[in-house]
Amino acid sequence: MAGRAKLNDDERMRTLRLRVKDKHAALLGAQSREVNFVWNFVNELSCTHTLRTGKFFSAYDLHPYTAGATKAGLTLHSDTVQAINEEFATRRRQFKKIKLRWRVSQGPRRSLGWIPVKPRALRYKAGQVHYQGHAIGLWDSHGLSSYELGQGSFSEDARGRWHLNVSVKVKAEPSAGTASVG
Repeated sequence: MAGRAKLNDDERMRTLRLRVKDKHAALLGAQSREVNFVWNFVNELSCTHTLRTGKFFSAYDLHPYTAGATKAGLTLHSDTVQAINEEFATRRRQFKKIKLRWRVSQGPRRSLGWIPVKPRALRYKAGQVHYQGHAIGLWDSHGLSSYELGQGSFSEDARGRWHLNVSVKVKAEPSAGTASVG
């Protein structure tokens, strides 16, 4: 799959979930509303295209339609917009549907916040993750400074708390098992 990091035999990928400090909730909430806007735009565009031609858009096909979205007024990182396209194309292939559910930003049935990020858009420095010029504080229980950050996302749970979910490379430890199983 394109965009995946190459792993040596002694490495494996692991996803870390780190809690973001509450003072960043407003910033992340505003960003997640923009993510919903892009998702819904791509959903409508893709549905219209499929009904006209009978073919699904790939993520690569969607990128030209969302290029320049940041220049048009969105504050999302351009890599985030591309990550939304990739996730949309993946879910659409997975569920084999012409149209996916709308992401709702307001009301009692609103979608929980979600902001996908690519490794290029994240940087860890001095106990904070830097994303789009904002230093986002988090409770680093994993020692994030010792890892190379991969692809991930900011996500909101049902209680309104935000988390950074990021993939990292870790050393694979060989099994100490010597007995047979079964």
